[in-house]
Amino acid sequence: MKAGWDNLSWASQELKALDDVVCQLWVHPTSVINDGAPPVANAWTSGRRAIDAQNDVEEAVENMRDLGHVWEQAESTRRKYVRFVHPRRWTESELQTTFEATSTHEAAFRGGVSHRVFLFSSDLLYEGPSTRWAHLPEWNEELAKPAVSMMLKQTGPGDCLVFCDGRSRACRCELQAQTENMRNMSEIFVVFKPSPESPPRLSWSSDNKEVMMLSTPAQQAPEKRSASVGQGCSRNTFDDGRYFGVSPLPRGAMNTLSAAGKAKILSPRSETPRMVFDTAVDQPLFWAERKPVHLFKTLFEDLNAQAVVDLTPGSGTAAKAAVELGLSYVGVALNAFHAHWLDGAAGKHALHLIRTTGSPWYHRELAPVIREHFQRLVDDVKMLEKAQDRERERECRVALASPQSKGCDTVYI
Repeated sequence: MKAGWDNLSWASQELKALDDVVCQLWVHPTSVINDGAPPVANAWTSGRRAIDAQNDVEEAVENMRDLGHVWEQAESTRRKYVRFVHPRRWTESELQTTFEATSTHEAAFRGGVSHRVFLFSSDLLYEGPSTRWAHLPEWNEELAKPAVSMMLKQTGPGDCLVFCDGRSRACRCELQAQTENMRNMSEIFVVFKPSPESPPRLSWSSDNKEVMMLSTPAQQAPEKRSASVGQGCSRNTFDDGRYFGVSPLPRGAMNTLSAAGKAKILSPRSETPRMVFDTAVDQPLFWAERKPVHLFKTLFEDLNAQAVVDLTPGSGTAAKAAVELGLSYVGVALNAFHAHWLDGAAGKHALHLIRTTGSPWYHRELAPVIREHFQRLVDDVKMLEKAQDRERERECRVALASPQSKGCDTVYI
């Protein structure tokens, strides 16, 4: 006889299916579709207008135009601050040409006062072909060398270079070799809080340490220092080369995309894990991504950034940090599909910022219209900010390291 709801044990495995459904409902709102069309309006708004206009085709067409107009205004505001571009080929010269075609290239910056920050993250450029959801980033010379070489040539009076090893020793060794002669080099050591994705408790085996290699116009501290360091990211004094206690980015807070979409950006031959939700619907672009928005915000504030040029925009986390600080941001995507997908993700975030009082994008006239038509999307963005990793992720990592197991192809988010 099947147990009724009143007889179920919450501590048993009887609710595993329900738990998986809840997990699936939590993750799927992060999915981004890059078809270039305006987001779907709130269901209640669409239904009400459909009833009001069911006998008036002209009014229905006008309602659709209103939605499109709101989206166009939001996108126009977003493009003033955030742009995603892509080179024709991933070479040093093409990357430089792509950067020079942006308005950020012509802007003036002053060392110690206002800086243009160039950003490279090893974990947001390439993934290995095998069980990449369970391993740290690998170095890919074909993709990394052109980006690193292009950045090293940016030596203007207000240019700062930031190279992140993505918690990977292999990437760190390559970056150290290629950046050893850059001007005024310094390092920041990032220590993340333990997460459910931490490896088994072996001696010094934690993958929660990352190194940022910096090149600044001068060695002295900037004239202005950030007033706050953000939640979960702290350091004692300005000359302390550490960010410690950083809360890692939960996978549930990442912008996601379909397996087919990911294949258009990365290798189509890469493996896809079986998950508690259908990976044909969505998954992270880079499984190794762990740097959160508040870490990037702290870094940009400490560097007195006025503009950010990101050679590895990944899923758009650094872009969120830049726009929340009111900075200009240019992300150099891997290809056209990547740029369009990032445009869609940035558009969703723009709707949230435009209607949020106190944000640098707040628009008094647009805010109530966005609340009426796109509140569901705004709520999705808020939900991402509250996402947390699931403790069950540890089970997969333990299974990977177990001598009795050759691998684990199930990932819980």
